Amino acid sequence: FEPVHSLMQSAQEVRVVPLAPRPLCTPHSYDNSFQVRVQLDEPLWGLGAGPEMVAMEMMALCVQLDSLIVSSLQGRSRDEEEEEGRETESRRVSFERSLTTKATAVLQQMRELLRTKAQCGEKNFTCGGEVEDYMRETGLNYLFPRVELYLQEPDQCLSSVNSPAMDGYFLCLSSLHNLLTMAEQMHSDAQTACSHKYMAHQLAILYQCVGYAGSSLVHYKKEIEGKFQEVKQSLVPSSGGHPPRLTPGLQEWLAGMTDRLVSDVGSLSPSLLPSLLPILQTLEGISKCN
Repeated sequence: FEPVHSLMQSAQEVRVVPLAPRPLCTPHSYDNSFQVRVQLDEPLWGLGAGPEMVAMEMMALCVQLDSLIVSSLQGRSRDEEEEEGRETESRRVSFERSLTTKATAVLQQMRELLRTKAQCGEKNFTCGGEVEDYMRETGLNYLFPRVELYLQEPDQCLSSVNSPAMDGYFLCLSSLHNLLTMAEQMHSDAQTACSHKYMAHQLAILYQCVGYAGSSLVHYKKEIEGKFQEVKQSLVPSSGGHPPRLTPGLQEWLAGMTDRLVSDVGSLSPSLLPSLLPILQTLEGISKCN
């Protein structure tokens, strides 16, 4: 009985704490202003009510969906080159599911954009919110044939479908961007760098970039060819251990040549943009349609 007696004695010694007459704190009701809205799928700038902005965002989404389709085609071609097996099949199925999920999200954004466009009250808008109708109305189906076919038959193999208009557009912009970046870097280095050790190598890269930009800049290639050997000879390391530098005359020539090149590329003259004409014409058609 000793354990029972000691337990009863301990219970008597326990102090009973009375209940608090009111809560220690009063929670506030939820305020909707503190809600965090997920902005992952929102455009980079506000669309407002302007139909031109909606059309531009629609084209950007077509580019995004077309890129997903191209990635899917490249994944399939890699799988076809490998041995058939469970691992390859599993990877293919996983990739296609990922494409379907991402493509569905892009299509949802497209439909939401078209609803926004319809709410603008445009009398020329007759698509009824269908992405395919909008693409045919504005000419986007010509720029994005893979997207149009994917909308019609998502499971169809698109390996035989090309998109020369947009492929040429991105290739042209990429070449002009590389050329502009290289010319600006060399223009800065010619005037501020303490050493011109790699200037001949940079000049050779600039020469290649000019070649990729098309025949309209061929006179720059000839100008670089006429100065390349002189640039190499001026950068031969001296016995004094000083860092190689271009002569003042070559620095002046390089700064002037790259400055003219940046100006010509930045002007976006028609001779530089043969690959951009299809998309520019489509944008003009979209503007007239709106």
